[in-house]
Amino acid sequence: MKGFIAALAAIALCSASFAQEYTDEYLDSVRVSVNKGINDYMTIGVNYGLDFSNQIFNPMVGSQEWPVTWNNVSVMFTRYCKMFGFMPYFGFEAGVSYGHQGFRFKQDPELGRVVALPFGTVDNISYIQEETIDVIKIPVRSKFHFDMSFFRLMANLGFYGGWRRSVTRDGTINDESIRNDFASFENRFDYGMEGGAGFALLFDPIELHFNVLAGWSWSSLYKPDSSPSVNNMYYYRYANPLNITVSAGIHFQLTKRTGKTSRALKKEAYDIIYNPKNEDTAGQDRQ
Repeated sequence: MKGFIAALAAIALCSASFAQEYTDEYLDSVRVSVNKGINDYMTIGVNYGLDFSNQIFNPMVGSQEWPVTWNNVSVMFTRYCKMFGFMPYFGFEAGVSYGHQGFRFKQDPELGRVVALPFGTVDNISYIQEETIDVIKIPVRSKFHFDMSFFRLMANLGFYGGWRRSVTRDGTINDESIRNDFASFENRFDYGMEGGAGFALLFDPIELHFNVLAGWSWSSLYKPDSSPSVNNMYYYRYANPLNITVSAGIHFQLTKRTGKTSRALKKEAYDIIYNPKNEDTAGQDRQ
């Protein structure tokens, strides 16, 4: 019993000392940091970078390098929104991009020469060692992100449709008409999957984005059973481009990322005038 009374006395002394040390004036001056929530907001931005290109051949032709092509340019619109109405980690992006596909064969140590791809018709065969294709794409991707005050981690995955605009070939060209033009047995419509990851530096309303994006085309370069082509005389022959794009971009926030938006402020003003009871109830809830 004596111990219980001693404990109550100690608690009372601590409470009294706290009340004397921290006055109302002091407590009113204390600033409590508030974690700002992420709004549903939109951005538009321009990215610039380079492409590393490769190709999946079946049957396999030979070992390849990853040739680098500059001037990958994209304009992207991004909408950040809450998943299930409360998880601010989701978004989607869409836009248009100009990039490159292609391949370059390595030196074969056993043959002592660079491997080449037979190309053309059975009556007029050329041997391609390097090829670069310019592609215009329209990507649509989902976007996952984790935001901090001035930094964001990002990952995205989606699909694209596109058009193979032009081509440049190098090697032993016996038919000059194919050096800078598509053959009748080649597919120009392109589609496939893209995904990647990156980070952003946030200086509202400007964002600096840095991304690595991998793309896999599901549209073979050659039409199946395209006889008399030597490239795809049978249905099981195909050539699907692979790409890795490294880019940097600047994005502009079209609406507020954090803080009260114009829409929220208008709603508050409307409630104050037309729903004062709701405002009083909200104040009581905060107390």
